[in-house]
Amino acid sequence: RRNDDAASMLLGGATTLGSRETSNCACSVLTKWATVIFLISSIRSTFFWRKQRSIAVSRFKRLVDGAAVLVVASGASRVDEAKVTALVGPIGKADAKFVKERTGYAIGGVCPIGHAFEPVILLDQGLFALESLWAAAGHPHAVFNLTPQQLQAMTGAPVVDVSLQV
Repeated sequence: RRNDDAASMLLGGATTLGSRETSNCACSVLTKWATVIFLISSIRSTFFWRKQRSIAVSRFKRLVDGAAVLVVASGASRVDEAKVTALVGPIGKADAKFVKERTGYAIGGVCPIGHAFEPVILLDQGLFALESLWAAAGHPHAVFNLTPQQLQAMTGAPVVDVSLQV
């Protein structure tokens, strides 16, 4: 009886179909809507999960020698430029052209390894509070999963405190 009521409600009160046909139709419609709602919910929770575990690469240019400086931190953190300056010397913002020339990657897809020229890389210590990370894989629409320990082993970068303390 519940399926008949649900079918009637979903079909705007249409009762020209037989009871069994109406019930099957309603179950099919309900199943499709439940699937859509589940998928939307899954996508939203996956996005939230990835955002918390993704890494952000802040790109700077060291003013003394023009070297690229890549600061790898949690996507949930902000980089303290004063702390970076204290570690590597005076820095300036890196524009898209500089990033592409020095790393070989477009902004949004800067992979932590495999650069055109050897950059200065710093890993924020806050990354090590996470069990896994999602890093750009050379393209703005590609990522790969790794642990903070794997990232440190791959880059050989020092682990430092560069997060902005709020």
